[in-house]
Amino acid sequence: FERKTPLDETALAIYLVMRPYLNPLLLQHSFDYNKEAPAHLSSLVLRSLSP
Repeated sequence: FERKTPLDETALAIYLVMRPYLNPLLLQHSFDYNKEAPAHLSSLVLRSLSP
């Protein structure tokens, strides 16, 4: 990853991607992440693609 992205945002985005695979039974309780998870993931991807 580039150095512009703060470490806590990177860790949160990686955790949100790995969360369904860590414990699939908790997937039904993760509706509170529906609004913020896409924003975190898209900002991480867009920052990593910027020159």
